[in-house]
Order: sequence, then C-alpha cells, then structure tokens
Amino acid sequence: MTGRRWATIVYWGLWGLAVTLYLAWPLTHLQAYAWSNDEGLYVQRAALANARYPLYSETFFNKPPLFIWILQAAFRLAGPTLTVARLTSLSLTLCGFIALGTIAGRLWGRWAGLTAAAILLALPEVPVRAHAVTSDLPALAFALAALGTALAFRRYGQRAWVAISGAAFAATLAIHPMLMYTGLPLLAILLLPSHYLPAEARQRANWRDLAAFAGVGAGLGLIVLLAIDREAAFTWIFGYNVRTASDTPLATWGANWVQMIGYLRQRWTLVALAATSVILLAVEPRARRGLAVVATWFLATAVTLVVWSPVWVHYLLFLTLPMVAASGGGLAVLGTWVVAVCRGKHRLTPWRAALVGPMLAGVIAMAVHRFGETMPYLTGEPEWAEDRTAARELLRAAVPPDRLVATDDPLLAFAAGRLVAPPLTEASHKQIDSGLLTTGKAIESVLRYRTPIVLFATGRLERLPSFESWVSAVAAGRDDLGRLRAYHLHHPLAPSRSVESSLGDEIALRGYSLSRDELQAGDTLTVTLFWERTGLMDNDYHVFVHLADEEERVWGQHDGQPILGAHPTSQWAMGVVLPDPHPLQIDLQAPAGTYDLVVGMYRWPSLERLPAARPEGNRWPDDRITLTTLEVSAR
Repeated sequence: MTGRRWATIVYWGLWGLAVTLYLAWPLTHLQAYAWSNDEGLYVQRAALANARYPLYSETFFNKPPLFIWILQAAFRLAGPTLTVARLTSLSLTLCGFIALGTIAGRLWGRWAGLTAAAILLALPEVPVRAHAVTSDLPALAFALAALGTALAFRRYGQRAWVAISGAAFAATLAIHPMLMYTGLPLLAILLLPSHYLPAEARQRANWRDLAAFAGVGAGLGLIVLLAIDREAAFTWIFGYNVRTASDTPLATWGANWVQMIGYLRQRWTLVALAATSVILLAVEPRARRGLAVVATWFLATAVTLVVWSPVWVHYLLFLTLPMVAASGGGLAVLGTWVVAVCRGKHRLTPWRAALVGPMLAGVIAMAVHRFGETMPYLTGEPEWAEDRTAARELLRAAVPPDRLVATDDPLLAFAAGRLVAPPLTEASHKQIDSGLLTTGKAIESVLRYRTPIVLFATGRLERLPSFESWVSAVAAGRDDLGRLRAYHLHHPLAPSRSVESSLGDEIALRGYSLSRDELQAGDTLTVTLFWERTGLMDNDYHVFVHLADEEERVWGQHDGQPILGAHPTSQWAMGVVLPDPHPLQIDLQAPAGTYDLVVGMYRWPSLERLPAARPEGNRWPDDRITLTTLEVSAR
C-alpha cells in the first residue's frame, strides 16, 4: 500500500474520530436540564404550531420561522420529545462542524480542515452547546454551508454550487437575521480576484452567477413570506426587535466591546494560536491566499457583535470561527514544513524556526487550558434537580394532555408533555422589561386558555408586579416544591354569587365571590369582583369596596386600581371576565350587626363615580352597587 493511500486512510479515520468526539457528549446528555427559557421556547413553539396555534398571530416569536418548521417536521416524524428536538439540532450543528473543516480545507488543504475541526473541539462550549435547541448554531451551520459551497463554486465553476450557496444563505437569514454579516465573507469568496484565493479557485462569479445566487435566495424568501402571517410576523420580527434595540443606550455598545474583550481573554490560547498562524500564513507565499476571506469574516463578526443589542454570551462563539479556520491553516502549513524537513527536502530557516516554537506552545497551552476549564454558565444543570423533577411529575398528574399550563419554565413543561399558553412562550426578562408582557396580559392568558396550573419556577414571572398575588388570591390550592410554587386553578373562574350591573357603557359587573361567610370585627375579607369590558374605554378607573352600616358609615374598605393595581382598565381586552380580588379589613371596633357590602368605580383624581345601573336600567343610589348584606359579630 502506497504512502498516499495510507495518508488518505489516516485522514478519514481522524475525521471519523473528530465526528465521534463531537457527538459523544451531546448524545449522553439528551435529557439534561439546561437553558430552560432558550430551549423551552423553541420546542414549545414548534409543538404549539403542530397543535394548530398559529405562529406570530397567537404564539409570540421574534425571529423568522425556518428553525421552528424544521422542529415541527421532526416532531411530526418522531414525536414531540426533548430527545427528538436535541437530535435535530445536533444534526444541523454537525453539518456546520463539517462545513467549517471544509472551508479551512478549501483555503489551505485538507489537513487544515481536519486541524480546524480538532481546534473547534478544544473549545469547551462546543460540546455542551452542540445539541442545544436554539437558533444561533443551526443558523450558523447554514451560513458555513453557504461559505463552503461558494468555495466549491470557485473551484469547479459549476453554477449549481452558487445556487446551493444562495439557498443556504437564505436559510441562514430565515433562522437568524443576525448572521446577515456572513454575506460579506461570502461575497469576498465569490468576487475576489483569483490571486486572493488558493490556486484551484479559478472561477470568479459573473453577473449570471450572482443572479442565480440572488434568485434562489429570493425565491426561498418568497416561499417563507407566503407561508406565514406576514403582518403579525413583521410586527414581531421587526417591530419588537427595533423597539428593544432602540431602548438600549449607546453605552451598551461599549459594554459589548468589553464583553468581547473579556471573552477573547478567556480564549487567549486560541487568540495566540490564531495570531501566530496568521503571521505564518502571511509569510508563506502559497499559504497567504485565503487570508482576505478570513480577515473579512472576522471583522464582519466583530463589528456585528459590537453593535448588536443585546449581545448574549453564546453569540461570542461566532468570533472564534474565523480564528479556528486560520489556526487550522497555520498548523497545516507547519506540519508541511516539519514533514519536508524530516524528509530532507528543506532546511529549517531561522524565521521558520522562530514560528515553530510559538505554534507548538500554543497547541500545548490550548490543550492544557481546555481540560482545566469548566463553563457552568453554559452547561446548565446536568441532571434534573429534585424540585424540578417533582414539578414535572405534578404537571403530568394534574394537567390533562389537552390542557395548557402557565409557567416561566417552558422546558420543564415540555419535558412533562404539556404545552404552555402561547402568549407565555416568551416569558423572558427582555420581553417583561420592554413592557410587552405585562401582568394584565399574563392574567388574561391564564383566563383565556384556562390553565389549570400556574407554575413559578425560574423567577421570570416574579418580575411581573402582583401577578403571583393575583394568582394566589384566585387559586384553589398551592403546592410548594422546594424553590418552585404551583397554584391550582379551577376553571372557569366564575363568581359564586350573581349580580348584574353596568358601569357606564364600558364595564359590566358579572358577579362576586367572598373568601368567608362568618365575620368578626378585625377579620380580613377578600371580595373578588368579576368585571367584563363591554365598550370602548380609554380611562383607568379605580374601584371601591366598602362595608357600611345603615347610617352609611364605612367600617372596612379597599380602594385602588383593579387587579391589585397591576392591570389598568384601559388595557382590558374585550370578552374576558376578570376576577378582581380586594382584601378588605373590618375595623376592629366595628359593632356587631348587619352591614351592606357596596362597590363601584370612580375616576381619579376627580373621585367622580361611574354611573352604576341595574339590568332593568334604573341607577343604583349614589352609584354604589349593593352586593349583599353581611353579619359581623363583635370580637
């Protein structure tokens, strides 16, 4: 067997080993609990879409739909499970892993591609994120495929390759528009003169090639637009992202820069190896070709990360890929030198010897650094904690499969085989802080979708003022599961006592419930009023609940905005009956006797009461609706 054939066998064997190492950690952690909101919102949206809850118009999503469609297809074929979702994501990122090696191989030879793959494996976040059900790495996989097929076009000159590159780039944008910056290195590959690329890259794109690239990409984009609710999609994809970006001060750009520098310092071994590799490639005449592509790639990535708002820590991995490709090229050239010197074909010149030492030191330092480093903020919790396991089993036992739940841990709900109410699939800090998810919207979601359980698990829903207080007030029971709290609701949440009255032309009182029947002076009575918006309303009214004697002296009252001040009347939706709890403390000095429980609404700060009318049309005296009379005993 010839030496060339042995080299080929070793090459493909090492590629097989690299792929095995890439898959090893993810395949043993397919059921791990990690990235509860990031992964949970994607699997929930795909499962909700399969359950015919429309994306964008009902289910919140602020990115294009392709990744959700891919997950939907996987769920239809193999079932909506966490394992299926993670295997789907792993398959896509594996293609990206191979594509990165292909890019480095096209630029500096096949051993450069294999070496780049090995270097990528040395980054600690790669194996723990390879199977994460998030959009950034799958989108990156398509972007790398676009770059690799563009290089194939430059080599073979066949227009099919440039068409495939256009399709892959369109798929990139149809998953995550942030990766639009990869269009710059893509154009560099297609349009740079041949002397900037390896000698095999002869075919430069002409206008027909660019038309094929753009035509395929535009065609796929048109298919996406025709398949979605365009108005709702543009509202969320553009309106939401522009709004949240505009809320970010320019100072954040400086913070992005600081975060990037911190990340690169943490990756100092890769930075040193890449810098030395660039020097080595630049001084080697046959190897300097391709550096323009990598330089364009790196600068486009850096600029995008500086201005993107917000830049999450997992986006910073994008910055390493051009450095990984350059490092693979540098080590491949170094290996060529060493082999040539060992065979006596070349002498090791002083300047080459000066580069060999730092390159080898960089490889050793990177290996030592890799095995000595842990990144818990990326790995998440490797196993299910006891409280989350208990919550998962509670959801399975207490929630029928056809019912939705309300929770800030969509991954936990999905693992239990339950779907989250569509508006709550993005109960994130970003959406809450931007005011797009309010307490009122969360309450209306609980009521509209009749969620039998509201689970507080991650702290996100706690950022909504008074939401848990409202849930606690209307819940039939509560389970404490360590740090987690599950409230049971019996739907429909309806009044136990009927009273029909209207307040102006805007609001109707449908009834009420009392927390207790036997009362003593000093007790606290919770009066839950059931309101429904019936007309146009632009004002924020206040509610009064009074316990008054026959002489209209008040011995207990609760005044304020409805829903514990968390959901103003101007934001009420039509057709939703809202339970509005009011804790009313009876005066400790209240004498024993019979009292009227009266309610109403008024404008603030004028204190002008809204006209309160009975069903037959005549008004209540003083616009006070009398709910009932109560007996209060002296303490």
